[in-house]
This record gives sequence, structure tokens and C-alpha cells, in this order.
Amino acid sequence: MNEQIVLAKKTVFQTPTDTRMGIFFIQKGLLRLSRLNEDGKSFTVGLLGPGAIFGEMGEMALGSRAVYIEAMQKTTLTHWSATRMEEMLQACPPSLKEMMFQLSKRLGEQEERMEKLAMESVRDRVLHLLVQLCQRFGKAEEPFWKLTVSLSHQEIANMVGATRETVSLALASLVDEGIVLVSRMSIAVHASRMVDKIRECK
Repeated sequence: MNEQIVLAKKTVFQTPTDTRMGIFFIQKGLLRLSRLNEDGKSFTVGLLGPGAIFGEMGEMALGSRAVYIEAMQKTTLTHWSATRMEEMLQACPPSLKEMMFQLSKRLGEQEERMEKLAMESVRDRVLHLLVQLCQRFGKAEEPFWKLTVSLSHQEIANMVGATRETVSLALASLVDEGIVLVSRMSIAVHASRMVDKIRECK
């Protein structure tokens, strides 16, 4: 059996000390996964939208172990308990079970990369965040990708673990470079220029 869970905007669904067990499927909405850096600032390790799966059961964690999970929009989830998922996996071919565990391992490695990113400059963190947002929530309007989610400078600051003022300066710099277009609650990214800048950051 599964259950449906509806989260209001800004609901904190999980904390690092209160991990949600089982597997969750996002029907609609948007979740932010975050951690705290050494200075106690929150930084984003992932954004999950409709169709995404997360959760934890036994040794397998799908990108949500020891993180804060917050609803950025009203979000509807479908939840399968760890016991039910174990029963379902037992009925699966061994190759599928191995694939799930390999996916869990890869997500863990991705989390480590995101933690290292949190130590970079605010400008670079904003760049990487915009790339992640474009990949998940971008709409092509050549030569730009326009984000289909509305984010304020404060919300972006919360995601990258910085102040609103610092993020505003970083965005202004990206606008001057022709990488980003910013209007009220709307951001568009120049695809090819963004890729070039990301390569420079590496």
C-alpha cells in the first residue's frame, strides 16, 4: 500500500536528525534539499520536481540522507514504506536491485561534489545553481533558457548559503557579462555562455 502526502509551501519535511524512511515520488510541486556549511549557512544540494524519487531504506539512500527537505511550493508526494519497498525489491530481478544500489552510490558521490561546491565563491555557486535549475525547470527561448519557477534574490541566497545583497551583486555581474537576464521574479540564462563560464570554474 502507499499513501499520499500533501505539503504546504515552506513546510520542512525532513531534518538531518529526523530522516524520513521509505521511498517518495513527487507528483507535483518542488522540494529543496539542503545542508549547513561550517558557518551555519544553508546551501542547496538538490532541487526535486515532478517525477523525481527520493528516500532511504536500509543501505540504499536516493540522495536524501542527512539533509533538510523543504517544500518550495505546495507539493504532493506518494510514499511507499521501507517494508513495502523491500517486498517489491525481493520480487525484482537481481540486476534491477543492483542498478538501484549503484544509483544510490552515484547520488552519494554527487552530494559530496555539491558539498565541495559550497566552499567556492558566491558567483560560482550561483552559476552552478542556475545550471541545475535550467536542467530541471528551463524552457528554451533561443538563445536563452528561461526558468519556469519564480525565485527571488532572497530565495536564491538561501539556496547558495549567502546574503541577498551578495547574490544581487553576483547576478548583476552575470547580467553585465551577458550570461543572465533578470526581471521581476524571472531569470533567463544564455545557454552557450553559461556552459563556457562553468568550464572556467572547473
